[in-house]
Amino acid sequence: AWELLAHGPRPAAILADLYTPRMTGHDLVARIRRTPRLAAIPIIAMSGDRERATRDRPAAEAFLEKPFSREQLEWALDRVGA
Repeated sequence: AWELLAHGPRPAAILADLYTPRMTGHDLVARIRRTPRLAAIPIIAMSGDRERATRDRPAAEAFLEKPFSREQLEWALDRVGA
């Protein structure tokens, strides 16, 4: 994900899973926020572990609990203006 963000086109929003191998969503969000070209992109965080995610939620504009529906994703995208 980081390679695509760093070198690809700038997305309208980012959907980041918080608990992934190699680079966690928390690390990805922190990197995005420190990168001037990407810092203003709205982020929707997602996780299947609501308790853990609530405790250490990153600086994201919206949060979705997995599994989520298409309608919930559309709500989150609308909420962040994407």
